Amino acid sequence: MQVSNATIAATRFGFGPLLGEAARDVSVDALLESIGVPDPVETRHALADLPTRMDHLTRYRKARKAERSLDALKAEFRAMVRGDFLASLLRPLSSAAPLRERLVLFWADHFTVAANGRPQTLLASSSVEEAIRPALAGRFPDMLRAVFTHPGMLVYLNQAGSAATGSRMGKRRGGLNENLAREALELHTLGVDGSYGQADVRALAEALAGLSVGEAGFRFRAALAAPGPVEVLGKRYDGKAGLARTTALLEDLALMPQTARHLSRKLCVHFLGATPDDLIDAMARAYLRHDGALMPVYEVLLSHPQAWSPPGSKVRPPLEYVVAILRALGAPEAGIVGLRRRDLQNALIRPLTAMGQPPGRPGGPDGWPEDGAAWITPSTLAARITFAVGAVERLGDGIEPVAFLRDTLGDLATPALQFAVAGAETRSEGLALTLASPQFNRR
Repeated sequence: MQVSNATIAATRFGFGPLLGEAARDVSVDALLESIGVPDPVETRHALADLPTRMDHLTRYRKARKAERSLDALKAEFRAMVRGDFLASLLRPLSSAAPLRERLVLFWADHFTVAANGRPQTLLASSSVEEAIRPALAGRFPDMLRAVFTHPGMLVYLNQAGSAATGSRMGKRRGGLNENLAREALELHTLGVDGSYGQADVRALAEALAGLSVGEAGFRFRAALAAPGPVEVLGKRYDGKAGLARTTALLEDLALMPQTARHLSRKLCVHFLGATPDDLIDAMARAYLRHDGALMPVYEVLLSHPQAWSPPGSKVRPPLEYVVAILRALGAPEAGIVGLRRRDLQNALIRPLTAMGQPPGRPGGPDGWPEDGAAWITPSTLAARITFAVGAVERLGDGIEPVAFLRDTLGDLATPALQFAVAGAETRSEGLALTLASPQFNRR
């Protein structure tokens, strides 16, 4: 099948075209440029900052302890959670830089912080907003450090109270926690196939002790940290317990060749659904040659012939599927922002949950699945079709099905699908056929 670069760019590296705007040709240089420039939509749908969230958690904890009324604080919490969800939907819906938003989703999943419980629910979105989004076009070592010094990851993986064996606090009460160290090696840097063992996990856990959380946000607590030199993966780090030593360790971990290959492979799987050895090798070389900078890695990925082969090997996860439908049907921002709490639940949150992606709640630190089979089951497929039909009923007035198919799928539309849409008995049926088609469900 001959598929234009415009269609490939909109499908593989975006969320599909907006209503009335057929996919447009875009160069590799233009895609790269779009990554590094914040889109105005980010400001239009801004999130509460970390100090606001930490202040809320402090006030909530104190109010509970004093047995005061929590009604106002619960309303404040719901408002922030609502704002977080709306931003996660409306930014990709309206963004003129969809690849930037796709990369936000990729790295947020790479550094998963699940929204379980009040603190994590407030801190998960903040972690993405303040540690990941600003580093999209920068160096991965800086992103790694930002994530590991954000309360979101530290609370999620129970790192805040982890005490090194020889630390002042460790001598009194023990309590080394290996969660962050294990995920740092297995998920965030070297990968599950990396050359490390349990002893390395333990050594890294000792070295990371001290990364903690205070009322204002991140806090390094020397009383929890290993007091003397630490050795991780065969390298010794001298000096007193302090953030500088931990930062040096994270920098080295981020710049290991295994990390370069792990990140390159994950990007290939996510965007291409394939792992060409020559491409992974080239991306890893670019990563190491440029000191962990991500833009050269993206450039190699986008410049490879595989990136411009026909899309469709990946299933759109539910959030991307919903965004693609809303873009295709021209859903207005104001209409979504104006939804009442119950209507927002019924129209968007419950359908996403039924499709298998409850907002902010992946099953574990490894994030959402990349395998399409995990997203397409009898029940989740039924939920997708139900959402597509409902979206057409609410937003499809005045949209002509054949033109909609052409603008939405371009040259991905098969002759069979074109015939079915043209022969649909009703306008709504024709629109729904496009949105429920395998071609629209894949990228």
